[in-house]
Amino acid sequence: MNENISILIVDDQAVFSDTLKESLSTLGYKVYQAFTGETALDILHDQKMNVVFLDVFLPDINGFDLINKIRKEWDKCEIIIMTAYSQSDFIKRSIRHGSYFLPKPFKIEDLSNILTKIEKSVHPVKKLNINHGNEINSTYLKSKSKSISDALKLALKYAHSDLPVLIKGEKGTGREKIANYIHILSKRKNNNFTIFNCCSLPAHLIPLHLFGYEKSAFKGALRRKYGIIEIVDNGTLFLNDFQSLPLNIQTKLLKFIETGSFRRLGGIDDIKSNIRIIASTALKEQNNEKRQLSKELFSKLNTLNIEMPPLRKRKTDINLLINDFLIINNIEPNDFEIDPSVNKILNNYNWPGNIFELEDLTKQAILLTNGKGMYIENIPINIATFDGGTVKKNYSLDDIDKQHIHNVLLKAKGNKAKAARILGVDRKTLYRKIEKLRIMEDD
Repeated sequence: MNENISILIVDDQAVFSDTLKESLSTLGYKVYQAFTGETALDILHDQKMNVVFLDVFLPDINGFDLINKIRKEWDKCEIIIMTAYSQSDFIKRSIRHGSYFLPKPFKIEDLSNILTKIEKSVHPVKKLNINHGNEINSTYLKSKSKSISDALKLALKYAHSDLPVLIKGEKGTGREKIANYIHILSKRKNNNFTIFNCCSLPAHLIPLHLFGYEKSAFKGALRRKYGIIEIVDNGTLFLNDFQSLPLNIQTKLLKFIETGSFRRLGGIDDIKSNIRIIASTALKEQNNEKRQLSKELFSKLNTLNIEMPPLRKRKTDINLLINDFLIINNIEPNDFEIDPSVNKILNNYNWPGNIFELEDLTKQAILLTNGKGMYIENIPINIATFDGGTVKKNYSLDDIDKQHIHNVLLKAKGNKAKAARILGVDRKTLYRKIEKLRIMEDD
């Protein structure tokens, strides 16, 4: 995170404000506090703020009036509205005021995610931390399989073109990684590589984020906002799961690809942007009854395409991938034991979550064994008992109970009272189970 970004918390609840300040400080931000609207305005006059966290229910001023004052005097300051009121009309009102909305209570992950989005709009979008040479240093792309080798050869060829590329494959197969690989091999490598997840926003917000809008384009549009397509000029835009875009946005995107120009919402001028479009989809063909899909857009994107194979079709890479995940987590692969019976299970499993699922399994094994290895008792039941869609006969009820309790304790971060509540038993019953099944105490 950027320690040069200053944040102001405006909330009259001191305990909540102090807790939020501590959380934001741990993320590396400079944090200020105000318990009233007037104090907030005084701080804003004295200090330059990038972000304001605001509870609109303040003792001395209406929060939305305060937002309007901030917008008029400090139009580059981003505002995040915090409230326990999560009714849809309240959310819509927040959005109309050009603000982010964060319902209370929230987790530190929520803070991190929303601030990451803001940083990308406040500062030039950061490129992924991958080298600019031809070396394959992305874990998901290291492979012994011919299918990945073929995909990389195509990526190298496509890097020398500016035509759109469509990457086909299931989630978790490395679609984003190979898109970035194309980018770092291209003439655009020193410019932005930006990822837009097409299914992450409500439909009505997508055009605002992609194309931007003019001041007064709609009620509450108090300033011009640049869209991603404009910000990423001369770089590469990766549209993840493009088939999730509403049909009208697909049409606008097609026009942009064909002409290289677009209009902000409420604008009358055509704006040029020189970007490379790379898209991904889990669809194998353009005719899909479950999706409204522009055949013209699919055809345009599909001019150049790459197929990313699922993990079940590249099982020879499982141990190679695990080794890389261990190195990422500062564990020497030679010091990490994988039980022979576990190897059989990993090669038998069909991996619906692909490499994402394997990475999560590796992290779980590291946590459960303090980095010692991957053993049968630590393998989730759905993986350990998989046998072509049926449950194996040689796992006892105690085995299943043991694994389930392991997972719940992990979820509860070792808090046995919380784990007991999740399991629907009292703490005495849980302690008896832990003793009987010899579950590690440090779980």
